Amino acid sequence: QGDLDIKLKEFAITEEHPWRGYHIRDIKIPEDTVVVSILRRGISIIPKGSTLVQKGDLVTVCEKRI
Repeated sequence: QGDLDIKLKEFAITEEHPWRGYHIRDIKIPEDTVVVSILRRGISIIPKGSTLVQKGDLVTVCEKRI
């Protein structure tokens, strides 16, 4: 069937990151991108819309390849 059309990306939330301090539901992300997990102080979180993104979080998103 070939390669999957999705990819995972992981990035750290710094003091300057535009997502810091926002709830997932309030972040403008592409329609074909999903926040799948947040690693916070060694604890894995499956985020909901109400999850607040904090400095130090390690965020994983799944996005469709173009």
